[in-house]
Amino acid sequence: MNDEKLKMINDINFHGIPEFEGYSPKEMDTILYDTFGKNSTIQINKLSESEYAEIPILNQIKYLATLIGEKGELKLTNAGYLPPKIVKDVYHQ
Repeated sequence: MNDEKLKMINDINFHGIPEFEGYSPKEMDTILYDTFGKNSTIQINKLSESEYAEIPILNQIKYLATLIGEKGELKLTNAGYLPPKIVKDVYHQ
């Protein structure tokens, strides 16, 4: 492949596209197929234990997971929802 063709391919692959929120096709490929990889634009910001403790939804998820772990399972309502008693308990955590 000659240099001109390679430059054209790179221009297409590394140029931001409005429909991709400004990400290039190469960046979108990485986001889709290597989401949290070393070269991804998406990275997880690791927090300290005390910082995680300040995030209510994480504490509620942890509490609910503990309840499920202790009971082995939670029986849902006929409509497929968590029982109101459990929801109130989790909400107050």
